[in-house]
Amino acid sequence: MRNANEKDIKEISEHNRIVYIQEMDVLKRYYSLVENLTYKNQTKWQLYNSLMYPIYADFNHKVYRQFKEKILNGDTVELLFPVRLDLNV
Repeated sequence: MRNANEKDIKEISEHNRIVYIQEMDVLKRYYSLVENLTYKNQTKWQLYNSLMYPIYADFNHKVYRQFKEKILNGDTVELLFPVRLDLNV
């Protein structure tokens, strides 16, 4: 699955510097479950964000693995997560 905003992002002049990191299928399903159990039922945002931790942890781990050299050299790695998740899993 590609990022839902990828087409619009490609219109930005520096889009070639953007790296897309895909989440695992199990985390896509987990995201959908958390959305259905909490957010849509207007659960407190603290619980919602706590339940989202596995997704953020996986993303941060993938970013570190992919950009470890740059990170350890003190280079800036800007992150935007999530841009938009496509729930059509």
